[in-house]
Amino acid sequence: MDISLTITLNQATGQVHVSGPIDNKLVCYGMLAVAHDVIAQRSATPTNLVVPRLVPPTPLNGKAG
Repeated sequence: MDISLTITLNQATGQVHVSGPIDNKLVCYGMLAVAHDVIAQRSATPTNLVVPRLVPPTPLNGKAG
């Protein structure tokens, strides 16, 4: 089963809408960390990167939940 986290910016209003499993902070922050890495790699390498990998549970600031 795939899990999606979607972040949408309305350019006219500047509002950001987030949809996905936002009640599961560990999954969301883990997905954001992976996305950050992919974006950083993408800016360094002008190729289409798709990096599937498992997202380990990562506590926010060393705290669970």
